[in-house]
Amino acid sequence: RTDSHSAGDSVFICIEFDGANIATALQELLLSVDVPSSIIPIADWLSEVAAWHPTDLITGLYDEPMDSDLAIIRILEPYLMQMWFDPVDREIKLKAISNWVASSSTVSEDDAGAQLKFQSW
Repeated sequence: RTDSHSAGDSVFICIEFDGANIATALQELLLSVDVPSSIIPIADWLSEVAAWHPTDLITGLYDEPMDSDLAIIRILEPYLMQMWFDPVDREIKLKAISNWVASSSTVSEDDAGAQLKFQSW
């Protein structure tokens, strides 16, 4: 409320997570710094979190000024998750970092000759 603050007061967003899903917590942090919801594929994020962290929930309170990048890193690092903007899909990706999910490659031939095709996990 702006009427309860004086000129020069520092005002910041306070966020509380009480048993929040990792994906929805990250989404809330991004939305709080005006990242458009159109580039946050929350269904994909929820699916990725369900695969790797089905029972993990975040509980905590962000009650002091903190750079949004740092707040996001504090969630990503302990859960071994990574986040980046994909310029092709024009959306923010969220993936678990795991050596249990191996990428694979295949070699196929067609009329133009051999082609190496990579498949990611």
